Amino acid sequence: MKLMAKSAKEMLQVLDETKEAFFKDRKCTYPYTEWEHKRAQVKERLYHLPELIRQAVEATNKEE
Repeated sequence: MKLMAKSAKEMLQVLDETKEAFFKDRKCTYPYTEWEHKRAQVKERLYHLPELIRQAVEATNKEE
């Protein structure tokens, strides 16, 4: 059986309708921008971590 462009479009339309019917209650958006923002914050904090540790060690050494 050859798959023609018209029948392929019809099959895709039926598939989309079926998908919408089954997954209409499911959230389809993911907070990628929020995740990327948090990831950037974590990377920045990790970048500054060695300096913060150095400062904490110096403060501890000064107290002794």
